[in-house]
Amino acid sequence: MKTLTITKAPNEAFALTNCVVVHPDDFDASYEYVQINGRCVASIAVDRGMERGQLGTSSFHRTWLKVSLNEPVQCVPIKHLKSLEKLDIQVYNFIFSVDSDVW
Repeated sequence: MKTLTITKAPNEAFALTNCVVVHPDDFDASYEYVQINGRCVASIAVDRGMERGQLGTSSFHRTWLKVSLNEPVQCVPIKHLKSLEKLDIQVYNFIFSVDSDVW
C-alpha cells in the first residue's frame, strides 16, 4: 500500500482516457489497476509528467472517489482483475400511479 496525493491529470488527454495517472517510480507499467482508499478500483496510466507521490485524476474521478485536490489517499496496485464469477443484483419494486387525465 502506498499513500499518494490527489492532483489533476497532467493534461486533458489523460482525463479522456478514464485512467488515473501515476509516475512510473510509484507503480510500474505492469500494474493495470489501483484500488483507492480500499473501495474504488481504477485503471492506471503511467507518465513521467506526473510528480512522484501524486495520483493524477480528472474531476470525474475526484467526484466518484469523493476526494479533493491535495488529499492523501491509500493506493494498492493490482496487476490483473479476476474474472467475474458471480454477480448478485437486487431489484426493488417501485409502485407508482399515473393519472389518466395526463394522457
